[in-house]
Amino acid sequence: RTKTQLPGLKIETKLGGGAMGSVFRAVQLSMSRPVAVKVLKRSLAEDPLFRERFLREARSSAHLSHKNIVGGIDCGVHTGMYFYVMELVEGITAQDALTREGPMSEKRAVELAIDIASGLQYAHDKGYIHRDVKPDNILVDQSGNPKIIDFGVARATDSDMAVTTLQTNVGQLVGTVQYMSPEQCE
Repeated sequence: RTKTQLPGLKIETKLGGGAMGSVFRAVQLSMSRPVAVKVLKRSLAEDPLFRERFLREARSSAHLSHKNIVGGIDCGVHTGMYFYVMELVEGITAQDALTREGPMSEKRAVELAIDIASGLQYAHDKGYIHRDVKPDNILVDQSGNPKIIDFGVARATDSDMAVTTLQTNVGQLVGTVQYMSPEQCE
């Protein structure tokens, strides 16, 4: 996969992967800057619902410009490969930090929570509800600043925006059960 090239990008190395695809470090050639590129698994790209969810994540991030949200740059499809280009964050997930370092101090936890809440409030003010906030969806950069990722299950609060986004069925659980709010679980 890392030998595959996408238009305007030079793929360098794989950074990680998840249920929907893999993330690569790349260079955006036109700007000579490092970026992250998320590529949807080919098996999921065959399903229109997964394709829409993937592209919705990219479109959502393109509308959000906040210091605590990873910025979206571009998205597209090339030879059947769906990709999403975003800001590269040098760091680790909050989950990885907890696994490596153990519980954080109360002061540090509050600092992170305030920054994350600021990003979530900004997204909400722009018409998006994240719906899957968890340590795996928070990147902590090398300066210790948190950045929210993965707006793949975000819901638009504005009726005009909702027309262009994938809607979930009434009663369908969306998110990660261990991190859902009580009202979501009800």
